[in-house]
Amino acid sequence: MSFIRRARIVTTFPALVLFLCQHSFAQWLRQEIPSGIGMLLTVDFSDSLRGASSGYRPGFHGSAIYTTDGGVHWERATVPDSSRSLVTLQMINSDTGYIAGAYNVPAGSGIPSSSFRDLPTHRPLARGMERFLQSIGYVPGDEYRALFLRTTDGGKSWHSPGRLPDSLGYLLGASFVDARTGYITGDGLPSLTTAVILKTTDGGAQWLTLRIPDSIATLRNICTLDADHVIAVGYENAVQGVIVRTTDGGVTWDKVAFPAVDNFTDLSFSHPSVGYAVGVSAEFRAVVYKTSNSGESWHPVSLLSDTTLLEVVRFLPGTDEGIIAGEQLVPDTLDMKIAQPFSARTTKGGVAWVNEDLPGDSIWTVLVGADLLSPGQAYLAGGDGGRGVMYRFHGDGTVSVSTTREHSPARFELFQNYPNPFNPKTEIRSQLSEGRHVRLVVYDLLGREVAVLVDEWRAAGSYRDTFSSRGGNRGGLASGIYIYRLIAGSFVASRQMILLR
Repeated sequence: MSFIRRARIVTTFPALVLFLCQHSFAQWLRQEIPSGIGMLLTVDFSDSLRGASSGYRPGFHGSAIYTTDGGVHWERATVPDSSRSLVTLQMINSDTGYIAGAYNVPAGSGIPSSSFRDLPTHRPLARGMERFLQSIGYVPGDEYRALFLRTTDGGKSWHSPGRLPDSLGYLLGASFVDARTGYITGDGLPSLTTAVILKTTDGGAQWLTLRIPDSIATLRNICTLDADHVIAVGYENAVQGVIVRTTDGGVTWDKVAFPAVDNFTDLSFSHPSVGYAVGVSAEFRAVVYKTSNSGESWHPVSLLSDTTLLEVVRFLPGTDEGIIAGEQLVPDTLDMKIAQPFSARTTKGGVAWVNEDLPGDSIWTVLVGADLLSPGQAYLAGGDGGRGVMYRFHGDGTVSVSTTREHSPARFELFQNYPNPFNPKTEIRSQLSEGRHVRLVVYDLLGREVAVLVDEWRAAGSYRDTFSSRGGNRGGLASGIYIYRLIAGSFVASRQMILLR
């Protein structure tokens, strides 16, 4: 990702705005990707047609795909057999791109390596960090080392351009100014106690380890404004958000801690002076911070009221339009919460966000990669470790679908209610590919049953059910977030809706 004197932090939260201020309906399409991909961790395009994405196959074997038609079709790329997890990817132009991640170290090889089992002893884990580490391949018992790859054929094949220092365990972030000059973030070996930043000026053939401030546990991502101005985000060993910044090409770095933030996960700049960093607050709420002076000062512009883990942010250069994505933890029963993919869009510089509908999402799917090429072309990547997903937004806000499937749906699905937010009524759509006994139930955030809308056998087909917030024996419901859950045999899906009085 590319596009920081000492930053001044504003610790108050003025005029905080809920992300879920309204709902964007049916604007994303799920894309067909090559079979066998367990997770897509990143996606990046060099132009409107050519792009690439990477992640891994189940069992943690690195995998990458590429497209030459704007994401309509994806093809499998060639990567080294030893690659483990291809965490971040950047396409510099239509031919050249870079991937940072890790490769598997064979047992007994004698190669210095790291393992997830080292983490509890050596590194405090910020909120959501363990889930993220596991999603990129930090799992108990396996051994791995940092990996850096380059493509010169538009993402069709990837190879190592040089040797990384032996002191690297895993690469997390990468940002290049051009095909030769770039920066990467990662974990140091052997103790994994300190984040590291490295710089190359020859396209990854050689790397220089830069001296950065002490006590930084993790730097999740990095962004180059130019060859000299670079900014990275993460968290300290004290588990508070941190931003580091250089204005002299990495010779010196300033560090600023954010006590109100548990950790920062990503950043994106819409202009050399205007940027955004996303993360999780100390109260376990998603936050968006903004700078208007190339990182000299930062202030919060948005705060999400419920439990959402933001993993990625992308802003369209020269505009106030951006997207965020991650996962949202919502109650499923009184005793547990489930994770569902989350995405939102802003056209107001992060002040207000529109929650977006993602078709066919599933429980425990997390979105960790995104790219925004224009107001009408964007991509989201993620998965659950066993099945990777890619979403494509293409057009002016209207998606054309070849068949309605009203009478013969191809799969079970629970759709987002509409309108959302609502008052007092909203419609919930669902579809069944086979006849099943169906229960459609509404819960509050404490897991208490609010209403049973459906409890009957239904034939295959598409259905529309109406929920009213008043009347019957419920009286009037209070404004807030409610969960509706569909159970049809082994198919279970939940979504949230907002009542605004």
